[in-house]
Amino acid sequence: MLKRRNGTKKWAVCLLATAWMTCFVTGCQSNYEPYETAQTSKAEEPEKKETKAVTVSISGKETHLSEEAAITMAERNETVYVTGDQVNVRSSASLSGPILTMLNKGAELKRTGYHDAWSRVIYQEKECYIASQYVSLTKPEPVETAAAHVESSASLSGGEIKFDSSWKYAEFSKINSGSAYLYRSEAANRKGITVCVNAGHGTSGGSSVKTLCHPDGTPKVTGGTTGAGATQAVAVSSGMTFSDGTPEAKVTLAMAKKLKGKLLAAGYDVLMIRESDDVQLDNVARTVMANNQADCHIALHWDSTAKNKGAFYMSVPNVSSYRNMEPVKSNWEKHNALGESLVAGLKDAGVKVVLVTGRMHSSALHAADELNLGTPVISYQGALIKDCDNKTLFQKTLSADCAKSLIKWARENDVHINLYLDDKLYVENDNEIIKFYTDGKHIDYTVCNFDDLEIKDVNKILAIDIKDAEKVTGWVNELKKSYPDLYIVKSTPYFCEIC
Repeated sequence: MLKRRNGTKKWAVCLLATAWMTCFVTGCQSNYEPYETAQTSKAEEPEKKETKAVTVSISGKETHLSEEAAITMAERNETVYVTGDQVNVRSSASLSGPILTMLNKGAELKRTGYHDAWSRVIYQEKECYIASQYVSLTKPEPVETAAAHVESSASLSGGEIKFDSSWKYAEFSKINSGSAYLYRSEAANRKGITVCVNAGHGTSGGSSVKTLCHPDGTPKVTGGTTGAGATQAVAVSSGMTFSDGTPEAKVTLAMAKKLKGKLLAAGYDVLMIRESDDVQLDNVARTVMANNQADCHIALHWDSTAKNKGAFYMSVPNVSSYRNMEPVKSNWEKHNALGESLVAGLKDAGVKVVLVTGRMHSSALHAADELNLGTPVISYQGALIKDCDNKTLFQKTLSADCAKSLIKWARENDVHINLYLDDKLYVENDNEIIKFYTDGKHIDYTVCNFDDLEIKDVNKILAIDIKDAEKVTGWVNELKKSYPDLYIVKSTPYFCEIC
């Protein structure tokens, strides 16, 4: 027997039962001027005459501001309103005082102390300070907004966002005549952070146009709607269809609208990629727009599967060639951090997070340990469940006769199969298929003649053809007829899972 080990050091998390969205962090570099997230806003506190130098860190740079000596305030008991946008509220009457939040025009405060420079106010039952020139006893008039795109907690400020062909990577987009819409939160605790919400699919004609999978033209390294090895993919697929006939695009749109409302109410600005059944923006255009107009990009999708995987985020595969390719190189760590933060946030809120995957248990265990989930791990498409102490809670294996019959079928049809025995991976040929399959997955495998093995406790068999997706479809149809009691599914265009 020849035992091989994939040489990667870290396994990338692929499937997490967390929330019903897939999350993608894009180039986190907003160029939209009204929504910059610097520590001081345009409506900054006034300069003072009697000063001493203070250094305040702003987005990694140093800026010298001035600070007034201690001041005496006249006692007040009155209601005031903020007159500017993104006005800093500080813990002390000083430019060096920590910023507690930023408030927007119309925010109501109780003022308890007044000085020409600073006002002492009560915000969320806490005593804090705001520049006096940015509050008034008179409530400001509301800002007029575009009625067609306004909700109660937000107004359009940036409004319609058109695709800009000068943006980086814009030249790779093929469908980009549509528009996104930028909403600005009017919540009292506006955060100055823009979240791009992308309702997956919903581009008429998107399936008939193809774009590059990678900007440098290299082949795709993961499976999915477009299989591994492909260099081009449909610009926007039509998505899956639910059992009741509802298209995925309709459901993702409904989800996006709900998420938009919750984000705006929480103080986040929102860039909505799609707000109708059809937007003429392909996946490249959507990502490029998010790169330039938002701080993070959340794409909403549903998975086409007969089993309920819960929700998960797609991590960046641990493949060196992929992680070293721009724009992946500059952003994959931010992307994975966002997904892991989602898991941590759910755990802190008391939600139990369970890892669910079609992969082998030993491989999935690395992800569960990294995330410190402390919950059972479900692997092999649900055929094996173990608790955090590695105790088996449920297991369903293939019978020896069934497994031997499938091995015979594979040999007769020259099909590469992965044989999983007692959570160990065996193959008969050390070829490009097994090298591709194990790359980045933290998986050991053993090369041997299957006749030398004691065939029992077979977790699953995986038939693979990394070049011919139609052939894999044929295997699925054939095997379902021959083995009606088994769970047989095409998990990616090139994988036929048999459990």
